[in-house]
Amino acid sequence: MTKNILVSGASIAGPALAYWLREHGYTVTVVERSPGPRSGGYKIDVRGRAMEVLTRMGIVDEVRKHHTDMRGGAFLDRRGRTVAEMDADTVGFREPTDVEILRGDLARILRAATEGVEYLYGDSIMSLTEDAQDVAVTFERSLPRRFDLVIGADGLHSAVRALAFGPEERFLRSLGHHIAIFSVPNLLELDRWETIQAEKGRTLNVYSTRQNTEAKAAFMFASPGAEYGRRDTARQQEILTEVFASHGWIAPQLLDAMPAAPDFYFDGLSVVEMESWSAGRVALVGDAAYCPSPASGQGTSLALVGAYVLAGELASGFGMAILVGVLCVYFVLTLLFKDFLQPVTILSAISLSLGGAFIALLAAHSELGGRYQEAIREFSLAIQDNPTFALSYAWRGRAYSIIGQFAQAKAVVGIQVNDHPVWRIQRVDGSCICKPRQQQTLPAAFEFENG
Repeated sequence: MTKNILVSGASIAGPALAYWLREHGYTVTVVERSPGPRSGGYKIDVRGRAMEVLTRMGIVDEVRKHHTDMRGGAFLDRRGRTVAEMDADTVGFREPTDVEILRGDLARILRAATEGVEYLYGDSIMSLTEDAQDVAVTFERSLPRRFDLVIGADGLHSAVRALAFGPEERFLRSLGHHIAIFSVPNLLELDRWETIQAEKGRTLNVYSTRQNTEAKAAFMFASPGAEYGRRDTARQQEILTEVFASHGWIAPQLLDAMPAAPDFYFDGLSVVEMESWSAGRVALVGDAAYCPSPASGQGTSLALVGAYVLAGELASGFGMAILVGVLCVYFVLTLLFKDFLQPVTILSAISLSLGGAFIALLAAHSELGGRYQEAIREFSLAIQDNPTFALSYAWRGRAYSIIGQFAQAKAVVGIQVNDHPVWRIQRVDGSCICKPRQQQTLPAAFEFENG
């Protein structure tokens, strides 16, 4: 039995995987580039079956205790006037059983559950050399060591993936948008509330969570074909200023506060697409393997469920062979629903193919051979009963998504109409992709075509 495993990455997928590997009797070392545990961060969602994973870890109550306690949010026009208000779960497309939590809080809770796991902070993997028995690993700072398996849980720009599979350009598919998030003074005096001001090609979101005296500002903008240096912070801030200089509302004040932000984050919205998540004794989990992009709201849940399944399959004795089986079925499902997915918007396709299909497959983890049909059935039901594909904004007869216009969708509604939530995506030919849970007749003011 494989016993000694190195995990790269100590955010969400890494500690979750370390927990389950430790539960199955493995010796686990986690290496993390940052000098220490990171606190704070932006708010993330834990949804559906990922909540079951937390329950099985015995930490679900602790996670719920640290939820953001958001009261709701409002969509604003360019002058900052409220167009629509929603409760927190509606804004975040969450079910009542889901949880919204700060990334740093969830990471801290996961780490606290990994007693007996060795953490190497301030270090990173430099090389991997595999032979028939194990993998020789060299580090930036630590002495070389040997491990039976190496697993990359190190995010979208995974160093393990680059070493074992090749340059990231082969696996990252840009969605043509960029995102920036950083801390700002709470200029709007928000109390567990978020405000969203969106227009064609760019969106600004400002929120403040429970027990947080400051606020977070999130900027998203269309950037088709654009590439900015990942480590050139000065250039990134210049680009953000250029794009949002004319945005109005409080954008100028937020941009003024940007240089002093200690947690400036900037990256492209991308998905990771790979033919295999393992190569010999090296495997990937979480965003490193199947990132659905921050726009999907599914990354954290996929990481938690993926970690649970990977550890379980390694312990079952089938190990990597089962992972290949999961991958094959995932692609079969993608092909089966190809005609359905093609007319759906970018965010819809991400949420369905990388969310619904993958979670349904992972749910069958130790009985994959006998549960293919059930996985397909669950995926079908997920499509029928998961109308929360994307966050959108309706204003002056035009529909805008949280990251720009929707392609090939005639109408997208995610607002309160007469105090009833309406979720609907309609093809250009008039056919409905997803029926609303409660059919509503939209007033004339909310009947619009994709602009």
